[in-house]
Amino acid sequence: KKLVSVIQAVEAGNLNIAIDVYSEEQLREIAENQDDSFRDQVQIIHLRQKLYAMERSKFFQDVEFKDEASFDKNVSFGGNVSIVGTLSAGTISINETVSSTDAVIGCDLTVGCNISMNDSLTPAIGNIVKNGVNVFSNYGNNNIFVGPNSGNFLLTGTDSAALGANALSAQTSGFQNTAVGSNALMSNSTGGNNTAVGFNALAANTTAPFNTAIGSGALHVNTLGTNNSALGFASLASNTTGNNNTGMGFGSLAVNTIGSNNTAFGRNSLSSVTTGNNNIAIGNGAGAILTTGSNNIYLGAAAAGIAEANTIRIGVPGTQTAFFTAG
Repeated sequence: KKLVSVIQAVEAGNLNIAIDVYSEEQLREIAENQDDSFRDQVQIIHLRQKLYAMERSKFFQDVEFKDEASFDKNVSFGGNVSIVGTLSAGTISINETVSSTDAVIGCDLTVGCNISMNDSLTPAIGNIVKNGVNVFSNYGNNNIFVGPNSGNFLLTGTDSAALGANALSAQTSGFQNTAVGSNALMSNSTGGNNTAVGFNALAANTTAPFNTAIGSGALHVNTLGTNNSALGFASLASNTTGNNNTGMGFGSLAVNTIGSNNTAFGRNSLSSVTTGNNNIAIGNGAGAILTTGSNNIYLGAAAAGIAEANTIRIGVPGTQTAFFTAG
């Protein structure tokens, strides 16, 4: 009679009863040790194979499915859920814990407490996958990768974090790297202690360490240059092997390729330097036309020529008309 009432409730779209689920051993124990009055108080559904419900369903206590359970619409579990086979439903609400080999959820999943997962061990274990693409993993030691195809499952490097599509996707033994933004440090393999924030920041870096790039395209094509710092859109964007450069500001040192030990502060400062070394420029457009010259200092001033060397220039002719210094 109870089974008939359950079937009728399913057909009516209102399965909302208290159900105790027992193992076969527990059922035998009840049959042997309890009287009929106890058994009459217990509502039991024991399914050897599949459960299929067409409408809303609610379970107040612990539930265990041995094979397959399918719900066309919503299902709510008040206790723990253990699924050996597959659970399929529209919207699932679970108040306590769920253990499942596979769960197919057609709509929303509401979890009252925590989601517990294995650490990432392989592409098939411990990850979050969206539309067939991995979007979250923590493969390796102290690594975290968030974004489509960020990180990989071959690396040995540690203590790295990536947020963005393809960020740190080629890393092997590189360590202590931070990449935020699509394609940030996407080619880095063994380089360590790099920080890239922005679209394509340090995107071509492979083995070079100790670089910091903040801004879209900052240090974009750097491959082997080390100890460079770029802050601003396209800052040091063309640097490949130059070392110890600092560019702060939109386009600062934007086309430098192999020049080293240059310092540029300000929009488009030293923006044309390609191979010059040991230059300092401070101010909007300071030293902007210099390309191959070295050992210059420009304070709010332009260079006299593309190859100027060993020169100090302060101010703009016709604008600053007086100069004072103490001593």
